[in-house]
Amino acid sequence: MVAAPLHEAYREKVPMEIKDYFVKMKSDLTKQGIPILDFIDQPLENSAFKDFDHLNFDGARVFTKKLSDMKNPADNLRQGQ
Repeated sequence: MVAAPLHEAYREKVPMEIKDYFVKMKSDLTKQGIPILDFIDQPLENSAFKDFDHLNFDGARVFTKKLSDMKNPADNLRQGQ
């Protein structure tokens, strides 16, 4: 599972129960052997966002490059990278 970056202003307004649910969901998926690549807190410039919870074309390009630069994201995650 890949969680793309969210704008800081959006993250600040997410209710605590939603944040807690997301943490639980990630834990449950990890226990099932599903790798989680959580980039929600990845800092990006305001200009990278279409709106607070969606990247625009340029933001998506930057984020995709970051993912493609990872040799194997699932293996990196398992190795703590």
